[in-house]
Amino acid sequence: MDKMPILSLIFYSIPESYLIFTFGMIAIGQRPNYLNIAIPAVISALASYFVRMAPLTFGAHSIIGVFIAFILFKIALKISLKQALLATIISMGTLLAIEQSVTYLMETLLGLHLQEIWKDPILRTLLPWPQLLIYAAICLLLYRKRSL
Repeated sequence: MDKMPILSLIFYSIPESYLIFTFGMIAIGQRPNYLNIAIPAVISALASYFVRMAPLTFGAHSIIGVFIAFILFKIALKISLKQALLATIISMGTLLAIEQSVTYLMETLLGLHLQEIWKDPILRTLLPWPQLLIYAAICLLLYRKRSL
């Protein structure tokens, strides 16, 4: 069980969800409609917020989050099942790779442990922002490369 601070929901989870859906659409060759992406991003972030409060085993919230993203790609963004599956796998896989690399780097550079970061709402919200900026830069580069 994890009680995500509201600060983290607003300033980290919603932007992260927005990037997940943006990246997924770009990755499958769809031009992202940034206004339409806002709705599934907020729904996904809120779902994550509430799922994290449930007494689930470690990692279960991540599996549920991936399933929710898949459903939102399909229903809210109106793409095929195959496209939704590809968008989910590609966007979540990319996020995971960036998250693992940057989190390790930030912990090492700052001499902090994940448990310390997790307990402080401000650190928990601000320290992951470099990974969001990297993810956003990748979205922009991919968008420009594909000329969508």
